[in-house]
Amino acid sequence: EYSKAVQTLVKSENDAESDEVSDELKADYHLIFADVLIHQKKIEKAAEQLEKAIGYTKRKKDRARPNYIL
Repeated sequence: EYSKAVQTLVKSENDAESDEVSDELKADYHLIFADVLIHQKKIEKAAEQLEKAIGYTKRKKDRARPNYIL
């Protein structure tokens, strides 16, 4: 099941990184991708996604959980 999710996320990566997409949606995209990768035990790749999500997250309160997971 997770392999289908990863395929879908990879296909939509260009759309997620578009300038037309808000930073909030970009952060959510990377958090979802990280969650899927964590469930697949791909910790290093998940950490990369968490770092990207943190970069798009504006409020310190919203960055707390991804920082804790890292």
